[in-house]
Amino acid sequence: MFMFSAGAALFCSALAQYLTTRDVELASEILCWVILPALIKLKNRYGSTGTTSNTLLVKTPSAVVSTRAWLFALGLAAACWYRAEEHIVILFPALTPLLLLSGVVPAASLTTDSKLFWPPVTAPWSSGLIAVFSCLVLVSSSGTRLPSLAVCVVVVALLYGGYLSISRPAAVVDRDAGDHGGQERPDDAAEGAQVEDVAMPLAFRILPLLTVVACARMLTSKELKVALVKTVVAGFAKALNWFFTLKTIRQSSWCSASTIGTFAITSARTPSLGDRSFYLHAAFNLVTSLLALGQTIHMIPKGAGPRSRLWALGVLPLKPLLENMYRINASTMLGPRDEYPVEVLARTAEAKFDAMLARQSRTYSAAVLEYRRRYNMEPPPGFEAWYSYAVARASPIIDEFDIIHEAIAPFWKMSGKKVQEVMGEASGAAGADLWWCMFKGQTGETSCNHPHRGGTHIQETFGRWLGGLAGKIPDVEFLVNHLDEPRVLLPGPETANDQRIRLTNISRRPIWDTLTRSCSRKVTSASSGIQGASVDINTHGLPFVTDTGADKDLCQHPEYRDMHGMAMSPCSFILVDGRVPVLTTGTLTTGGDVLFPSPVYGEYGDEGFVYNDTRDVEWAQKRNNLYWAGSSTGAYAGDDGWKRYHRHRFVALAQGLETGREHWYLRRGRDGLFHQVASSSLNRDLFDVAFTAIIQCRHDLCESQREYFDVRPRADKDAALGSKLVFDIDGNGISGRFVKLLTSHSAVLKQTLLREWHDERLAAWVHYLPVSQGLGELPELVSWLTGTEEGRRRARLVAERGREWAMRAMRHEDRGLYVYRLMLELARIQDPERQAT
Repeated sequence: MFMFSAGAALFCSALAQYLTTRDVELASEILCWVILPALIKLKNRYGSTGTTSNTLLVKTPSAVVSTRAWLFALGLAAACWYRAEEHIVILFPALTPLLLLSGVVPAASLTTDSKLFWPPVTAPWSSGLIAVFSCLVLVSSSGTRLPSLAVCVVVVALLYGGYLSISRPAAVVDRDAGDHGGQERPDDAAEGAQVEDVAMPLAFRILPLLTVVACARMLTSKELKVALVKTVVAGFAKALNWFFTLKTIRQSSWCSASTIGTFAITSARTPSLGDRSFYLHAAFNLVTSLLALGQTIHMIPKGAGPRSRLWALGVLPLKPLLENMYRINASTMLGPRDEYPVEVLARTAEAKFDAMLARQSRTYSAAVLEYRRRYNMEPPPGFEAWYSYAVARASPIIDEFDIIHEAIAPFWKMSGKKVQEVMGEASGAAGADLWWCMFKGQTGETSCNHPHRGGTHIQETFGRWLGGLAGKIPDVEFLVNHLDEPRVLLPGPETANDQRIRLTNISRRPIWDTLTRSCSRKVTSASSGIQGASVDINTHGLPFVTDTGADKDLCQHPEYRDMHGMAMSPCSFILVDGRVPVLTTGTLTTGGDVLFPSPVYGEYGDEGFVYNDTRDVEWAQKRNNLYWAGSSTGAYAGDDGWKRYHRHRFVALAQGLETGREHWYLRRGRDGLFHQVASSSLNRDLFDVAFTAIIQCRHDLCESQREYFDVRPRADKDAALGSKLVFDIDGNGISGRFVKLLTSHSAVLKQTLLREWHDERLAAWVHYLPVSQGLGELPELVSWLTGTEEGRRRARLVAERGREWAMRAMRHEDRGLYVYRLMLELARIQDPERQAT
């Protein structure tokens, strides 16, 4: 019977560890200590002897029992809290030698040596070596950092104190003190036999402590999730674990609790499949679990039964390893019966893009008719010259400029004179940080000035775009945003007639409510035309982006409040509140900025943002991984919320820093359809991602980030071109690298919340691969693009089509053509003779 208890304790401990995740750790532990006393009562009532024993309660003064029970409860509560934070107590194996050194003797040491295992495994010195090895294995495979390690030391110290106190009956110590010259004598197994009888007192102390811990986590915004079925199953497994462990301890030692716990930790986990030393770590994990199993077996008294049978439990450490390997491999086993979601998305997007190209106007008359159809008005003066200019430069796009019309539309409600007035009011306001520019239609010259900034890059950029257009564009004035972030929010329906202009500095604070205040009105997205795929496409539960316009729409995604740095703590955000035509390189769906091409895409941009064909690598020579390196821009870190910023979430995922996080993959089921499966594994070999500079943060928070992330030295500006997959992500505003990456021989994966001038002419899944704000599909997407023949073929096709289209439709001439048409529209709305409509 005792052998059954030992085997059941080992099995249930591993099962409990396997079932319990951080989100149900506290709830399942609370349930465990509700169930455990009931189990013990049932056992004592219906057990083979039919009697219960209260020897320990009789021997030990109630005050001593109370003190020891509280110490034990405190240790367990601390361990439970740490597991809820970090999933496992990585220094737990150290308890075995500590207990041995404290005189808690395993029962087997009082008998003849076992032939089943090397006897010194339970000697203090050898147990110490095993503990060091086991802790190193757990620390290295978990990627634990120094602050967490320091906290873990405290947790293990509390556990040690609790285990030690409960393993020493005070009455026995008092009785034997005289026989040993006033020195305490170590307990043997028999003298700890009544430890089950204090299960109820322990539960009464552990439960309130765990409740306090759960409440504290909720008060610190760490919600205690209650997945009912998962919590109940994990709670029962934990209760059974403690029940059988206590029965095992009765005839062995409290050291058995630590070796059983170590076996559970190491047998229920496997290192990440992406680790370059994966097989070495997996082997170390297996050795560690077998050593813990051997220690447990050696602590069982010889007369208890055939201990060799317990070695069958050595197969348990293989389960998570084989399961994770199967899940990852199964996710790449594609067949003809169910088409992979990306293939369906790409084919749909290709059809829409090809249709868009085919319907472009081929004559001036057709362009005028299309303009009237779209906007219900006549084209602006100079439109015929613009059309001839576009044809002369072989522009493949003639009609897709809805994004300009959408930005200009609110100003039709104002007269031309009023538009000029609000522009002057906004540019003259203190701290506006706007460039005032003028294009002279007669001479074709552009001039720009700023109240306190020097430099000529804005003037030179517009001068290159508009050079040679003298006599083709009327005189026009325009404001250009100097900051990275967008600037303008239009009045909501309740203030539709309010024409006042207000400037407010809302930097370095949460601004979601401000950004979304207009969500009561319908927000459209001009970019959804060719980029939006059918919402009926089955993505099998993974958040593949089916419509980039809808994906960016703040009004449809309240969860973005805590997912993007611009909403949480923008580094600089000088809000222009009102109708003012301000030119900005990127804006939000709720913004009122007028979009123009970023200067960094052209000759006046930093050399790191300009594509150099001589630095690129042919597809076959590129590394089969995803690359990104950059600084921690995107927000200002003034509090502990920086882990939720968009760049920080991406780097943490790619570096495998989110301990215990489940990643979702697709595999084909027996029904021939894809199904999502969860796995703790992330192939980190497929992600070459790192911060190269930690900036825009309070000093102490900068240090915290450097400790948390694997920060690398600054990389070569063209290092990304060595990988087949390259990532592009928002910074404080738009990413200036996008056009460079798009023009390269690599496939671009892009995550953005910002709209840009080129959104209408780019097709997601055709020219680049969109990534959701939550990143939930990214591990599967990268795995498929790199690990399957179909995925690699799609990645190369996206790289080729993106490069070909960028060199055809996103040239300097195309940016100039866009700005030319924009100037015609701006000149019309600010015409002093025009009346409001």
